[in-house]
Amino acid sequence: MAADRISELPDPILSHILSFIPTKLAATTSILSKRWKSVWHSVLTLDFD
Repeated sequence: MAADRISELPDPILSHILSFIPTKLAATTSILSKRWKSVWHSVLTLDFD
């Protein structure tokens, strides 16, 4: 099985990555794990289209 390199990234980097996708999609990442539930809340750019 391949290594999960995304989980190794620090939260600020994950938040930065999520800032490039629509807010609604970023919010859906919260179902991935407990960690992702808190990560999307720190996204600085909000897009409500």
